[in-house]
Amino acid sequence: YFDNKFDSTKVPDNDIPKNKTPKLSIRERVRNKYAHLIKDPLDEEILIRYESKPSQSLTIDDVVSKAVEDTTSKRKNFKNYELPGNYDTAISNFKGLIEEDTLRVINATNGRGLMGYSKDGIKIIVRPWSSSTEGPTIEYGKIMKVRYK
Repeated sequence: YFDNKFDSTKVPDNDIPKNKTPKLSIRERVRNKYAHLIKDPLDEEILIRYESKPSQSLTIDDVVSKAVEDTTSKRKNFKNYELPGNYDTAISNFKGLIEEDTLRVINATNGRGLMGYSKDGIKIIVRPWSSSTEGPTIEYGKIMKVRYK
C-alpha cells in the first residue's frame, strides 16, 4: 500500500532549496554601487573597467618602484615616470592609490577619466591619454605623472 501524502519531516535538509541572492553581473553591480556617479553611458563603461580590477592598497612609491624616470620632459615642476602597460594597468594602479569613497568620473576634451584622493588627501587622476605620449597617465597631485606605454 502506497501513501500519497507528502511528509515534509522526512525530506533531508540538503534537498530543501535555500534562498540565494542571485549573482549580479558587473554592469548591475556598477549601476547599484555607483549610480550617483553615472551621468552618461561612458561613465558606466569606465566604472565597469574600474570595478573589474582587484583591490590592493598601494602607495605612489609602490607604483613608481618599477618605473623609469623620464628626464627629457620640458615640465620640470613634475617628476615624470614611464611604465609598461595600458589604460587597464593605469586604472588598476589608480584603484590601489585612492580611497574609494572619493572616486569621481571626470570629463575632459580627450575622454573620460577618474579622480580620487589618497589617504593623505592628494588628488589623483587617471586618464586614457597623455598630451606628450598619447598613452594613459596617472597624475599624482601637482608633483608627479606616471605615463604608461
